[in-house]
Amino acid sequence: MPPWRFQNRSARFRRASKPPFSGSEIPSGSAKRGVKHVNGDMLETIPYTQAIMLKLILHTWDDDHCKKILRNCSNALPNNGKVIVVEYCVLPEVIENTPETKNMLLPADIAMTTLFNGKERTISEYDALAKSVGFVETKAFPICLGTCVIEFLK
Repeated sequence: MPPWRFQNRSARFRRASKPPFSGSEIPSGSAKRGVKHVNGDMLETIPYTQAIMLKLILHTWDDDHCKKILRNCSNALPNNGKVIVVEYCVLPEVIENTPETKNMLLPADIAMTTLFNGKERTISEYDALAKSVGFVETKAFPICLGTCVIEFLK
């Protein structure tokens, strides 16, 4: 089993950039065993849990907002908790002149910067964000074409 899979309950929490859930936004029949829909805003507070998954969240925010989200994640986790981050465009530490860089990674970074005031980051940059709010370890699991699963451990 991959290290980011859990058998415990999870909650679907609204993306920080959007308003809280209203009952009509959750499709009927979307209830899954072990998943609880929770109202909230991750820039304010996150309910206590064992692990948090952030899929395509951090790249849409500047460093200050990312730190706020990660600090709220840290506050919601036990001492052995973790944040699991999935990002599709994690930049390489050294940018080379490759088709992947030209066709996917750099255009994605430009889009995040101009449209959302966010940015694509390297693993080192994600690590620095996590450590700045108290996480002690970062593990990266590259998937393909810039997609990466990253764990921040308390």
